[in-house]
Amino acid sequence: MFLPPGKQSSVIFPGFDGGAEWGGPAYDPQSGLLYINANEMPWILTMIAAKKRPDKVETFAAAGERLFAKNCMSCHGQNREGAGNAPTLIGIEKSTPAAKLIRYCKRAAG
Repeated sequence: MFLPPGKQSSVIFPGFDGGAEWGGPAYDPQSGLLYINANEMPWILTMIAAKKRPDKVETFAAAGERLFAKNCMSCHGQNREGAGNAPTLIGIEKSTPAAKLIRYCKRAAG
């Protein structure tokens, strides 16, 4: 019987592990048998009410810093100097049109 998730606990079987519940197969060349380990593990699901987070007010500058830190800093460096194959971003607004930068950043951010 299906019991949809709710605040009352319910048993989910098979569990949420998916393919992780299956171990690696083993082949016995003498018997020609393929052994497959299947571990089915039940889970207990209980939904809880999430607390509403207050809306966060963020300036465009703060959003830009946050997005740079998340998507760009690992390659272009904390100070935008660039590293390896990632070029410097210092002064890039002088050599690259804003529309091209926006398109590239959207692709890079996924």
